[in-house]
Amino acid sequence: SGPFTVLIADGTYNLNRGFWITGSNFIIRSKSGNRDAVLLNGKGMDSTMTHVFWFVGQNSTVADISFGGVRNHAIQIMGESTRNADGMTLHNVRIFDTGEQMLKGSTDKVAGADNGLVECSLFEYTNKLGPRAYIGGIDVHLGKNWVVRNNVFRNIRSPQAGSGPAEHAVHFWSTSENITVEGNTIINCDRGIGLGLGSSPVHGGLIRNNMIYNNGQGLNDDVGIGLESADNVEVYHNTIYFDGSYANAIEYRFAATTNTLIYNNLTNKAIKKRDNGQAT
Repeated sequence: SGPFTVLIADGTYNLNRGFWITGSNFIIRSKSGNRDAVLLNGKGMDSTMTHVFWFVGQNSTVADISFGGVRNHAIQIMGESTRNADGMTLHNVRIFDTGEQMLKGSTDKVAGADNGLVECSLFEYTNKLGPRAYIGGIDVHLGKNWVVRNNVFRNIRSPQAGSGPAEHAVHFWSTSENITVEGNTIINCDRGIGLGLGSSPVHGGLIRNNMIYNNGQGLNDDVGIGLESADNVEVYHNTIYFDGSYANAIEYRFAATTNTLIYNNLTNKAIKKRDNGQAT
């Protein structure tokens, strides 16, 4: 039913617990349209407060607000078959300071959240480091037909040498399909854009017109764009510049990475085949 619209007045709201949104066609946004004027602030990255939002229903929107400061995810899109939260839109939001991934698309390995749109938003750690390696920007399992465009990701970095890199600024895996990542700016993140991971595949994707920059001051810097068991993906018109020691700007890995086109990218590091990946 719906749509239902919740307009939030300008101000800082210190939360004691998150919001579980069970209905469909919900719209949550600031009344002013200024995302910096509405702050939903959790109790901290090491607190008992795990989320700001869980979404269970379909076709909902969050826009024009800032939210974060929680132990797990600022927003979780519940794609499990008993919930099936498809059609989520995030527009012009700022998500900050989470103990795990900022936006999580979850799955029960049967179904996932599909048809998501994330645009014109900012994902950042305000202290220029995350609290641990197990953090990330957007992390979606078994998602289909997502578009991530025209966002900024900053300082998604692991704080301790040898702990391994933080997860990607943008990551789709666990049999996700038909993913478009375009026009994003990724600054000083351990890893930039990832489709697939190990043997966990992605089928079909487009990565284009992204700018990825790393000043080389991270403790666990890794690749700019990584394809792992990702087939039928095109990677083009991206610019990647790394000051650090990591050798590769783009990697394509594992034998399941097939029918891949990588062209017209501008990088100062190598484009590298690994572990029997295949690309043109």
